[in-house]
Amino acid sequence: ATVTRKAPVEVLRDNSTEPPRWPDAVTTNTYMLFPIPDDYVSGDLSFKINRRANGSATNTAVMQRSTFRFRDATALTTIESAVSMNFAAPGDTNTHVLTVTVAEANFQAGDVIRMDIQRLGADAADTMAAQVAFDGAWVEYLGRA
Repeated sequence: ATVTRKAPVEVLRDNSTEPPRWPDAVTTNTYMLFPIPDDYVSGDLSFKINRRANGSATNTAVMQRSTFRFRDATALTTIESAVSMNFAAPGDTNTHVLTVTVAEANFQAGDVIRMDIQRLGADAADTMAAQVAFDGAWVEYLGRA
């Protein structure tokens, strides 16, 4: 039997002097790492990413993501590259969950999924003056019961 399981995601930022949060400029990235657990059965991975606009900001933060898979002694495999994931701030300070589906690509226990998120602050369509706060992430997957 199988069941939908939830697991936390490790979050890293390329600027280690800052707490984990959404990147706030074109030169910064946030990295999320998810090791495929031993009880993973099959199917897509559903990343649930919590974010909010600092200070009830409005307008849009232009973001993109790239997703990779790696395992010991093998080359990094690109799953998706430079996919738009803009955040249109709703003008409140509530946390809003973004669901990102990573299509199943022969995942197996021991694989690590890395999602890189970059804010394109220099993009003309990025009209949000504030930072976008990061409130954590998890992955839902189909696992053994």
